[in-house]
Amino acid sequence: MKRKTAALLLALLLAAGCAPSQETQRSMFIMDTVVTIKLYGLSDCSGLLDGAFELARRLSGMLDCHGSGELAQLNGSGGAEVSDELLEAVTVALEICRASEGAFDITVRPLAQLWDFRSEKVPAPQEIAAALESVDYRRVTVTGNYIDLGGTSLDLGGSAKGYICDRVRDYLKENGVKSAVLDFGGNICCIGDKDGTGFNIGIADPEGGDPVASVKAADCAVVTSGIYQRFFEKDGVRYHHILDTGTGYPVENELASVSVVCRDAAVADCLSTAMLALGTQEAKRLADMYGAEAVFVFRDGTTENYG
Repeated sequence: MKRKTAALLLALLLAAGCAPSQETQRSMFIMDTVVTIKLYGLSDCSGLLDGAFELARRLSGMLDCHGSGELAQLNGSGGAEVSDELLEAVTVALEICRASEGAFDITVRPLAQLWDFRSEKVPAPQEIAAALESVDYRRVTVTGNYIDLGGTSLDLGGSAKGYICDRVRDYLKENGVKSAVLDFGGNICCIGDKDGTGFNIGIADPEGGDPVASVKAADCAVVTSGIYQRFFEKDGVRYHHILDTGTGYPVENELASVSVVCRDAAVADCLSTAMLALGTQEAKRLADMYGAEAVFVFRDGTTENYG
């Protein structure tokens, strides 16, 4: 399988003369990706980082649809009373499902399971048709803390990293952090500012070259979805992991990637996938609904900043 894991290139330009104690960085492998947290202006924060990564690991297990965590248990039961955290993660994602009219759909799990990017096998048309019968976010109902799946099953792979990034951001802010950058495998959360100019976030070239654009980010999230992040090629056709919930096959339109800039990483995570699936014009409508900015990278190599 061919894979380019970096959705964003993070360029952090520190002020000249900063003492080493003003930056503390730690990385750890969580959620099948490298998570990096950089804190600024704190001389001793090892305990704070311990807590941040412990929270990330716990939430990762909870939101994993494959293991034995709470989401996997919910899928197995078909309906259950859930924790406030899982409820929040599902509720945020369902909102984007509705806003995008299913272009982003957390009930995509039966379809996603067919597209095994390790085996590089294209599913048979009849397999795709059968899986699509169980893909419909409108069948999921929420009453208090009870989630009824309505015969579907959930995959929060398109939103979990963003949600966890938000919760870790909140934890750090509650513990006095004023300036930080959290990189959850390309899902970027920025706390505070840098010298009044914002953090400089570079947008990756889908073809692997130098960054094709950049944005200034302060107290916000920057999240990218792209057709280059997970894919395989067979018989001259590239099959990527952003699936069209109408056809069951990878999305085919003019976009190579969409980067979304907004306050919360969970919302940006969902929006970036939905906007890539929708195509440019409908994506702009969705961005306007949430007051988000976007960087569109097209398959022909051109870019457009929006918002």
